[in-house]
Amino acid sequence: MDADVEYKLSRYGRRVRQLVLIPDADVSDADTESDDDTTIGTSRHEVSSDDGSDWSTEDEEVPLAKLKPIHSDDDDLPLAQVQQQKSEDCQTKTEIANSSKKRPTFRWRNMSQPVFDTTWKDNLPDQPDELDSPIKYFSHFFTREMIQSFVDETNRYATQQGATFRTTVSGLERYIGILLRMGIVHMPRYRMYWSSELRCNAVADFMSRKDFEDHGRFLHFNDNNNLTTNRKDANYDPLFKVRPLLESLRKQCLLVAPEQRQSIDEQIIPFKGKSRLRQYLPKKPKRWGFKVIARCCARTGFTHDFTIYQGCAPDLPEEETVGYQPADFVILLCKSLPQHKNYILYFDNWFNFPELQLRLKSLGFHSVGTLRAGRLRGCTLKSDSDLRKEGRGAYDCKVDGNSGLCIIRWYDNRAVKVSSTHVAIEPLKSVKRWDNKEKKFVEVRCPAAVSEYNAHMGGVDLFDMLSAMYRIDHKSLKWYRRIFYWTLNVACINSWILYKRHCVQLAVAAKDRLDLLGFVAQVSQCLVVANKPAASLSRKRGRPPCSTSTSQEEDNENLEITRQKRSVTNAPLSEVRFDNIGHLPVHNPGKGRCRNCKKSIVRTMCTKCGVYLCLTSEKNCYLDYHSA
Repeated sequence: MDADVEYKLSRYGRRVRQLVLIPDADVSDADTESDDDTTIGTSRHEVSSDDGSDWSTEDEEVPLAKLKPIHSDDDDLPLAQVQQQKSEDCQTKTEIANSSKKRPTFRWRNMSQPVFDTTWKDNLPDQPDELDSPIKYFSHFFTREMIQSFVDETNRYATQQGATFRTTVSGLERYIGILLRMGIVHMPRYRMYWSSELRCNAVADFMSRKDFEDHGRFLHFNDNNNLTTNRKDANYDPLFKVRPLLESLRKQCLLVAPEQRQSIDEQIIPFKGKSRLRQYLPKKPKRWGFKVIARCCARTGFTHDFTIYQGCAPDLPEEETVGYQPADFVILLCKSLPQHKNYILYFDNWFNFPELQLRLKSLGFHSVGTLRAGRLRGCTLKSDSDLRKEGRGAYDCKVDGNSGLCIIRWYDNRAVKVSSTHVAIEPLKSVKRWDNKEKKFVEVRCPAAVSEYNAHMGGVDLFDMLSAMYRIDHKSLKWYRRIFYWTLNVACINSWILYKRHCVQLAVAAKDRLDLLGFVAQVSQCLVVANKPAASLSRKRGRPPCSTSTSQEEDNENLEITRQKRSVTNAPLSEVRFDNIGHLPVHNPGKGRCRNCKKSIVRTMCTKCGVYLCLTSEKNCYLDYHSA
């Protein structure tokens, strides 16, 4: 057996030498492919088939059966090792060739798509007896058991670091509530909330700056003693530090019944620090960060299931995998949905493959998604130039005679390809589009599959919009702290969407419903104040502030201004009013009307609720007001 040296371009564009073995004339090397049949890219491997169908193009995704790249510096390797490498590559190519034979075959025809039953066979739970408070909805996703486990891990980590810091459930709840307030009232640096120039009393009065920094420094969710740092170990987990947090939140999200239409798309957790999990998505508003693949309700944006992308395909059994990394994420997120209940899924062209849609159909899921040009699987449609000549609204459609899968190419401003397993052209709809030549809106006909995709694909984008409104955003070198902030946003938004669903079921008037800002504010108020001592009873450091008045006339003038511009005190939340912690009477120099009887003008005030109440020998409104 002879050997020769040939030059090839590496993945980095360099010319490298490669040792090629030349078999003897009497040795047959059947059932192997040449190196030219397989193109190895920087982030994906493409396999070409012999059946004439276009299985691979330049935008094809990573098949799960990965080829080992040929070594680019074979000059430094012994001949035996090079022969072993070539043997392993040939064996891998043979396995891929055998697996390609099991791929489905398509017979594309100019025919009408069969009629499929899309009636939803599942239902939402019955309406509750009454509407719960915002903190109870939030506690459904951030349970007290979760917070208790995080307190234990935080104290354990502080002990491991030799610090004297310790926290409690009440302390961690107050820390979370202050984070939510910081998301509502945003400042460029978190220390500004305690500064003398820009002090925010809603934050600084309830937690000292040192206590806040200590909570952020020692916050932990898993025991570092069980951490595996060897990446080749089978137990290695890149998300080990936040794994209990993610699994607990995901478990609580799955308890909420989903609606029929679900969208699957990518999210981004903003982060530009150092982490091997950081991704770059140029088309997202926040381009750097952790990529989350989520399944959300298409109508409301409720996040039912999610997984954080770790740079590899999900771990699925061999019989469940589709063979492509993006498609397997869809299968992973659909495992938590009931099968054969006619749920409808929507996803974009990064996830979509015809093989994926056929697999979903076998599981009882309908699907609609855009499709890339290299994944048509031999389906010949009219070219873009032909559709452009026909004008806006032109389309072409082919249906697979074996499965009923439909692929449509529709021309609007440009051509777009959509594939569907339950809807095709009919009924045709008309959409309004702006015409640059006529300078007015025109009616353009649109196939039913395209209009349905446009109407129901934005569930994940809706969640992104809601999370960006009051996002908790603090710079930190600890990457897992950003994921913790994201989970707080998920809990708040999901609890608010569940609250709105119950409002609709109970026919609550629109004016009586809380918007997202009011909902998050009430959750924050309960986390900071409820079941905790009053802020005025907390120990303060430093000297008490002295009055700036220098004369009796100035004191009287200030008192007169206070009487004229007396602010209206809002009623405390019921969770704060009846918690029986820290409600002590105090004699106030001012006076006000009793909040309970609405008649007497008194000077006695509750230190925690901040309202005036009667406390005399004749009547005790103070006790009545705080009794449930």
